Amino acid sequence: MALNLLGFALTIAAFYPGIMTLDARYMYNDIAKNFLGDWQSPAMTVLWAWIDPLAPGPASMFLFTAGLYWFAFTLIGLTLARYSAIALLLPFLALSPPAFLLVGIIWRDVLFAAVWLFAVALVFDHDARKLTARGAQGLALLLIMFGVLLRPNAAPAAPLLAVYALWPDRWSLKRALIAYLPSLLVVVALVPLVYYALLGATRQHPLHALFVFDLGGISHFTGENRFPAQWTAREHALIVGGCYQPDKWDHYWYIEPCRFVMQRLEGEKIFGTPLLFAAWVRAILDHPAAYLRHRTAFTANFLTGTNLVMWTQDIERPEMPVSADRALAQALLALHDGLRPTWLFKPATWLVLCLILCALAWRRRSCPLGACVIGLCGSAAVYVATYAVLGVASDYRYGYFAVLAALVGGVVLLTAGAARRWSSVAGKEA
Repeated sequence: MALNLLGFALTIAAFYPGIMTLDARYMYNDIAKNFLGDWQSPAMTVLWAWIDPLAPGPASMFLFTAGLYWFAFTLIGLTLARYSAIALLLPFLALSPPAFLLVGIIWRDVLFAAVWLFAVALVFDHDARKLTARGAQGLALLLIMFGVLLRPNAAPAAPLLAVYALWPDRWSLKRALIAYLPSLLVVVALVPLVYYALLGATRQHPLHALFVFDLGGISHFTGENRFPAQWTAREHALIVGGCYQPDKWDHYWYIEPCRFVMQRLEGEKIFGTPLLFAAWVRAILDHPAAYLRHRTAFTANFLTGTNLVMWTQDIERPEMPVSADRALAQALLALHDGLRPTWLFKPATWLVLCLILCALAWRRRSCPLGACVIGLCGSAAVYVATYAVLGVASDYRYGYFAVLAALVGGVVLLTAGAARRWSSVAGKEA
């Protein structure tokens, strides 16, 4: 408890009142305008509006996210401490750079990871027959659904975590296979139901960013402009030869020299219409190999490239780094700059670790500790894998849940081994 409280205090000292990003600023401005759009998560906007009076500005969302983060590590650690002193590793891992450097940044990906980790913490090693455990399971399921509302591409991973939340005592492959498709249909239907029917969010067509990115990639790899609009010879040459970069779709959105692509698509009322979707489908059907080359290039960059990790720009003072007047924050920025090119900050590292942990935990799937590793790390691996098809940017934050899953899952698996050995020793002594 003392170590976790110290970790929370260090988080406050390093990041308070939280680092506001451009995405977060747009969302916070929407609160002031009483506007809900679906480009960012309207569920997060509503949550922020609810908690903002407690500490107006970024502080409310920062404290909420950091509180969930440390509460989740605390609950899991206290449970593991019943088995082994290995649990003392958890607070230190929570402070490790791959996890800690993002805790103070207002991004929905950070909130998403904290929410799903807290869902796991609620049901971890509980006796499902007890009434309190049933309540924890219900809250965990709500948090899993809220995570999908934060990141809709988490829908394919949500059923795995939901199966674990419902049956935390043991992992059954048969049960997971039976429950997967019905659960997936429920969570997929949940997004439009909540976004548009319940919250009345304005449709801003974020999925069409994927269409633009894929059309750009196919155009690049085929030398054939697949965008549905009229283009000059210079624009055509840029689209097939100069615009495409595998790291993000933003090159077609606001980055010169190719911001004309989105300007044209919006100006001619193509973006957000079935016309763009139809062009995307035709392009994939006509050139499946080019589509696969584009998606492979993006996925390789996302998993292994040196991409954006921390948000380092002060929104209020763009010429200054964040918290330039705070020594601890500057030390963290220096640490970030030194470690950013390493494999600690590549999603491939954490994806592979999650897969390895699932494989190692498989023979312990009939005990609560093994079930936790499979449910947590398995859902994290599937979540990261969704970006191979649905990703439009390569930031490290998109793999952040896998970081937390691997760190926690590793300690849980170590504890499972220690607990088994100690139980054998205790049995022989008895």
